[in-house]
Amino acid sequence: MHDLFPRKTQEEVSQSIPISSSINEPEIISSIKKQYNISGFEKRNAKEDGRVNYSFTRPGYTAQIMLIPGNLMAEVKIQKGTFASVMNGFHRLRGFDGLPHFLWAIFYDLSCIALIIFSISGIYLWWKLMRQKTTGFIFLLVSTGLTLFTVLYLLAVG
Repeated sequence: MHDLFPRKTQEEVSQSIPISSSINEPEIISSIKKQYNISGFEKRNAKEDGRVNYSFTRPGYTAQIMLIPGNLMAEVKIQKGTFASVMNGFHRLRGFDGLPHFLWAIFYDLSCIALIIFSISGIYLWWKLMRQKTTGFIFLLVSTGLTLFTVLYLLAVG
C-alpha cells in the first residue's frame, strides 16, 4: 500500500552552521539541539578521521549533527517522515533506554498478550457454547487463512 501511505521524507533540513572553538563538544551539541528543537534517542559515533556524528532518532524522525574537527562547522541534517514512516517506526521501536521506551515496550507487549488471550478464549467459548458450529468454523478458517496469507506476503516482500 505504498501509494496510499508513502514512507518518503516529508520535510528535510540540511544546514552547515559555524561553531565556536571556545566551548566543548557537549555544550555545542546541547546548543544545536536547543536551536533546532532536536529530540530522540541519542547515539554518538566517533569516526577514525576525527569527525563526530550524533544521531537522534524516534519514530518518523531522524536528526544528525556532524562535528568536523578543525573546520569550526557543524552539519545538521533533520528528516521528518510521513504518517506511514511514524507508524513503521513505532513497530520497530525497541532497545532504547529510558522510562518512556520501557513503558512503551511494556504496554505493547501487554496488548499483544491480551489479543492472544482474547482470541483463544473466544474460540474456546464459541466451541463450548454454540450448538451450530459450522458457520463459526468457516469464519475461523477464513480468518486464519487471511492471517497466514498476510504473514507469508510480508515475508515475501520484506
